[in-house]
Amino acid sequence: MTPLPSNQEAERALLGAVLINPDVLQDAMHLPVEAFSDRRNAKIWEALLDLRRNGIGIDNVTLVGRLQSANELAEAGGGAYITGILADAPPSINCRSYIQAIYDAYIRRRVVLAATRIAREVYGGAQVDALADMALREVREAVAPLLEHRADGLRDVVSRVDDSVRAAADGKGVIDHVPSLFVPINTILGGGYARGALVIIAGRPGSGKSAFLLQEMRQDAVLFSMEMSAEQVVRRMIAQRTGIHMTRLRLGQLGEDEWVRYNEAIASLADSNMEIIDTPNMTIDKMDAMLEMVTSRRRISMVLVDYTALVMLPGEWREHLRVDAICRRLKLMARKYDVPIVAAHQLNRAIEGENRPPRLSDLNEGGEKDADTIIILHAQREDMAPVSHKKRCEIHIVKGREHETGKIEAIFDAPIVRFIPLPFGS
Repeated sequence: MTPLPSNQEAERALLGAVLINPDVLQDAMHLPVEAFSDRRNAKIWEALLDLRRNGIGIDNVTLVGRLQSANELAEAGGGAYITGILADAPPSINCRSYIQAIYDAYIRRRVVLAATRIAREVYGGAQVDALADMALREVREAVAPLLEHRADGLRDVVSRVDDSVRAAADGKGVIDHVPSLFVPINTILGGGYARGALVIIAGRPGSGKSAFLLQEMRQDAVLFSMEMSAEQVVRRMIAQRTGIHMTRLRLGQLGEDEWVRYNEAIASLADSNMEIIDTPNMTIDKMDAMLEMVTSRRRISMVLVDYTALVMLPGEWREHLRVDAICRRLKLMARKYDVPIVAAHQLNRAIEGENRPPRLSDLNEGGEKDADTIIILHAQREDMAPVSHKKRCEIHIVKGREHETGKIEAIFDAPIVRFIPLPFGS
């Protein structure tokens, strides 16, 4: 007989995460006791909910005490079982995935049991009209927790929004956004890049897409670089941070004060926990799997992708449909890992022959539907000729789901791979 759907590994992981960090429980209050398929885990969960409702601090000692007072410790597997859960507890950063896995298995069990009861009535010779009513009732009841979860969950959503607004009002920053390191853009974006958002940085070759991405590299960031090796990326990051010309950096022709800045930069980068993944032939599935592995070890601040057209997708696709599918997956990954994903993107070649500001329609390779924010880098026409390494450019924010659009004037200093904002009206 096929066993009922369950995920006892996720159950143990969530219980362990709550014992280590009781705040995790706030995100899992909607899970009923029967969502846990292992009776021991269900008893432990019932006790944890009871401790929370009574305002008692949660840890291994209070949990065991609660179970002992109710004569339920043996039913919960005993003290050794609880100690084992605590010892095996994974990082709480993945608790949302554990909650979802438990909930999914719970709904699947309810559906299987409902289907079993329906089948029993079918083979028992029930009248068709009565059978139809019974089947609809069983299915509605089986999936009812899904609807209840969505309705009850609104209180938590309102609370999170309220926390965000009040934190911003108190000058603590926009807590659900990651500020851009290109500071002027934060005003237009409403505080920075929203968590769970897909941000597209678009431009023609040579417009500085990769430079803009690298300018956003920071602690806890992950960069997928399909165009450059990790060594090339780091060399550009050193140039950005020191202001040393790329050519002189490559040749080792540094002045005395430049060596000081260089040594400070490499020490800072070596001690950082940024991650550069330059795996060739990167597929979207492999990218997702690598992020799963990274986030199982630590929290990340943002993901940078250089660039969308080089991400591989299995099967035969027309180019714009392929890029659309990749951007859709990137958006889902941004939601899954609760981080902004900032991706470089190719702009329509036709814009090179037109002396006009860029438009959203210039992204003819796809991706615009799923992006929350689209930023287009545009070199002004008079600066297109290679008479200077410094180019005056415009940074156009042409799409924003929850923020304004606008324009920022800047200089792109190619030898140091850096965008420098210009004063307003200059």
